[in-house]
Amino acid sequence: MPAIPPSALVDARIELHYASQVLSACADVWLPERADDGHTAMRWVGGQLLGEPINGVTLVLRPVDFAVLAVREGSTETFTLANHALSEALTWADRQCGTPRGAQMRGYDMPASLLRSDGRFVGYELENAELVRWFDMGFEALRTVAAPESLRIWPHHFDLGGFAGSIGIGFSLGDKYYAEPYFYVTPPPGAAPRALAGGGFWRTKDWAGAVLTASTLVAGGDAIAFLKSAI
Repeated sequence: MPAIPPSALVDARIELHYASQVLSACADVWLPERADDGHTAMRWVGGQLLGEPINGVTLVLRPVDFAVLAVREGSTETFTLANHALSEALTWADRQCGTPRGAQMRGYDMPASLLRSDGRFVGYELENAELVRWFDMGFEALRTVAAPESLRIWPHHFDLGGFAGSIGIGFSLGDKYYAEPYFYVTPPPGAAPRALAGGGFWRTKDWAGAVLTASTLVAGGDAIAFLKSAI
């Protein structure tokens, strides 16, 4: 059983989502724009979110102690997020990349939070550790059906997504559709739903796809069996 129920991670997940905007906002003003916004996407490596390198600096979001790091060859600077506003973190990270360019979070349809209006981060130590565990598990399962290097965390939906051939696959820590982590597989147009393994089900409202929730996994579901059957 998980240390914290999957449905009790919402507040920590929303904070982590907003914290990830530090990395994507800096990428937005410092890196060449890509048509798919891939320059703002992040990688999941060793329990951390890594942005694309900027002028020899890699910005890292480390959930375990809720901090943003600026990693250079031979040195690391750290900004602890708890008790600070998102604007402060953005200003700090922007300066780590060079002469500041005014990095700002995009106007995404993000979850409601006081962080958007300069509220301060709290930092949820136990919950963040559990979110890391879920992202680790999600990454390990997805890499069985997709190339690990193709998996990215996207700043808008804050999901770990990729493709298995032409089929979209991913793992979300939760959103407005499900208040808990879940796997998803989105079929190409015209595909006929078939029976799913591992405890998954087909969703048809708002968007079409196969879903496997964390609560089902805790109760004995099988992520890899689900992904392979959905694909």
